[in-house]
Amino acid sequence: MKANGNNGDHVMSLDRFRRLMRLAAMWGDVCIVCGEPFAHAACITREHIVPQSLMDNVPSLRRKGKIGNSARCANIAPSHYKCNSERGNLSLVEAARKILKTKERMSPANFHSWLNQPAPNRVKLGPPHILYPYVDAVWFTFK
Repeated sequence: MKANGNNGDHVMSLDRFRRLMRLAAMWGDVCIVCGEPFAHAACITREHIVPQSLMDNVPSLRRKGKIGNSARCANIAPSHYKCNSERGNLSLVEAARKILKTKERMSPANFHSWLNQPAPNRVKLGPPHILYPYVDAVWFTFK
């Protein structure tokens, strides 16, 4: 994260932004937990398909060796910040049920606003195509 201005706001580095955009595109620009599309890049986080707290219980995902490292990369998918934080170490199915219950309690507009909150320490500065003209195509997939 890089500091931006005098107010202590933070924005993603360009490298992190590119990695998140590639990850989101690989997964069809939707959250792995709720299946909803992303409204902007600031709400996207990296989600572990198998929670890190359970990784040592899955032999192919153990933290040692080259095989474990490549398998761990395959264990990453995009999610909304809110979906990621609500999930904790629940399974994807349990987390999806939890998010669905939240969605049922809210109006569609309120749910959309809640779901697409930016992750802490990230400021949504506006469409990325204004900040980084060469990512126009990626940004328009989110509209």
